[in-house]
Amino acid sequence: MSKNKAQLIDIIVSDLKLHADEFQTKRLVVTGKDPFPTELYQKQTFQCNDMWTTQEEADTIIIQQVSQVTVGTVLVVADDMDVFLLLLYYCNRGDIRCKVLMTSPIERISFLDIKASVETHKQVIPCSHRV
Repeated sequence: MSKNKAQLIDIIVSDLKLHADEFQTKRLVVTGKDPFPTELYQKQTFQCNDMWTTQEEADTIIIQQVSQVTVGTVLVVADDMDVFLLLLYYCNRGDIRCKVLMTSPIERISFLDIKASVETHKQVIPCSHRV
């Protein structure tokens, strides 16, 4: 990752932590240079010790964090086919148990239900992406 990109991520994560009071009913998990992601919820910040990672690839961090959620709904905002295919694969395997919706950060018009997509495309998922 470039130095500029790392600095930008640090600025965004720091700013989000400063505005934790804006997260009252929704949870947001942010990952920066710290190997422990931070959860913003009920006007507080929490270090997520159970989500520790040394991964640098955002795609795998997203999957790891989504797999930690056991109840409720997770919204993944990504415009990346790899993330979509990884979500399909791990939902099909049973590693992701919560409801997962995906939307594009560019076209935020519709939401894609990942589990419904798994059911529709179950026959081709194992060969869709090499993990």
